[in-house]
Amino acid sequence: MQAQKVILIEDRGFHRAYFEEMLRSAERYTLVDRKDRMAEMLDSDQSIKADLILMEAADQAGITNFAAAKIFREKYPHTRMIVIAATAEYTYPERARKCGADSFWYADDTKESLLSVMDRTMKGESVWPEERMQVQVGAACSDQFTEKELQVLQEVVNGCSNKEIGERLNLSYYTIRDYMESLLGKTKLKSRTELAVAAVLSGLVL
Repeated sequence: MQAQKVILIEDRGFHRAYFEEMLRSAERYTLVDRKDRMAEMLDSDQSIKADLILMEAADQAGITNFAAAKIFREKYPHTRMIVIAATAEYTYPERARKCGADSFWYADDTKESLLSVMDRTMKGESVWPEERMQVQVGAACSDQFTEKELQVLQEVVNGCSNKEIGERLNLSYYTIRDYMESLLGKTKLKSRTELAVAAVLSGLVL
């Protein structure tokens, strides 16, 4: 059987070397190209001939590949795409769905290998984790946060005041204050600065 052609989108040297070695050891796949970012593929004048795209969600600078991936999906609807996440950033799974990814895999997944996800995806399955990657933020595990608390946490990391967060999320100042108290209570952290630092270091919010 002819090997499936794979393009790798990954700019981290260690991760790229790992994925390349994995593909070399799997006779059913062959690596035909590699790029640092998905946008580089779109900039190419050559037609893309691949069966599968393995795409890291974001590069080392934290710039995501989702917008370019959505354009790619519209141009190449039959090429399978798997998004790989090296962090627990909470928005990645939903953003991967919206850009048209077929499957999603956390790089630290101990339950299923990437090769298994690739095989299932090429057979027509859509493979997604049953739950988000869990990380520790202060004294709290990330699954203790509600969706709205995660949105507030994102804005705290962005440096917004309670008033600004309320305006962005269309919530009252007092509601945001309550969410902040809940976040600090769950994490046992003393300030919004400590909260923001802990969230970024955990990879939950970037």
